Amino acid sequence: GVSVQGEDDSPAVFTSTGDIGQLSLGWGLFMTGGSEVSISHAVFENLFIATTFNDAVVSVTDSRYSNNERVAIELHRSGTGFIGDNDISGFRRGGSSVGIRSSSDNISIERNNIAGMDVGLALNAGSPAVRENTITGTMFGVSLYAPCCVGVFNPVITNGNTITGNDYGIYSQNVYAGIIAVNGNNIHDNGWNYYKIQSTVIEDATGNWWGTSVESEVTASISAQAVGTVTYVPFLAGPIPVAPHLNAGV
Repeated sequence: GVSVQGEDDSPAVFTSTGDIGQLSLGWGLFMTGGSEVSISHAVFENLFIATTFNDAVVSVTDSRYSNNERVAIELHRSGTGFIGDNDISGFRRGGSSVGIRSSSDNISIERNNIAGMDVGLALNAGSPAVRENTITGTMFGVSLYAPCCVGVFNPVITNGNTITGNDYGIYSQNVYAGIIAVNGNNIHDNGWNYYKIQSTVIEDATGNWWGTSVESEVTASISAQAVGTVTYVPFLAGPIPVAPHLNAGV
C-alpha cells in the first residue's frame, strides 16, 4: 500500500511547474490493482490529474486540491473508499472534483468543500453515499450519468449537503436504471435546482429545502422533464442546519 501523511504545518505537496492548459502538466498519484492508499494533510496543485485509483481501497482526508486541470479524486472499477474533509477548488477544462466510476457500494463522500469547476461530483456508477458536502460555483453541482452498461447505480445524496450557486444543482442525464435518493439537503439558488434529461427512472427528491416554501416556486426551479419523474413533495419549510466542516489543515 501507499501512505501519504503530512502535518498541519508541513503538508505533503504534489505539484507541477507546467502552465495550466498544457498537457505537459504532471499527474499526482495513480494507483491500480487492489492497492491500499491513505492520504492525509496533502496538497495537490497545478496538476493535470491529481489522484486516480483503479480497484484500490482509498482514504483521502484533510487535504487540499487547487488549480488543477481535470480531476481531483477519481475511483474506477471496483475501488472503495472514504473521501472526507477536503477542500477542492479551481479546476479547468471540464474538471471534476470527485468522479465515481466504481461499481462498489462502499464509497463515502463527506464534509468536503467543493467550489469552482465544471462538475462538483460526477457520479457514474456504484452506490456512493454523499453527506454534508458544500458544493458551489460549478456548472453541474452533482452530475448523475449512468448509461446502460454501468451496472448497479444507487447513489444516496443525503444528510445535509448544501448545493447552491451552481448553474445546475442536481443534473440527471441518461439514468435508465437504479434507485436515486436525494433527501435532506439544501438545494437552492441554482440556475436549475434539479434538471433532468433523457433519464427515465423515478428519482426520490423529497424532504429537501429548495429555498422557498411555496410549491409553485419549487416546481419552477425543477426542469419540465423532471416534473413527474422526480418526486419532490413533501419538501422542507426551511433550511437544514449544516454541520461545520473541518478545515483541511493545509
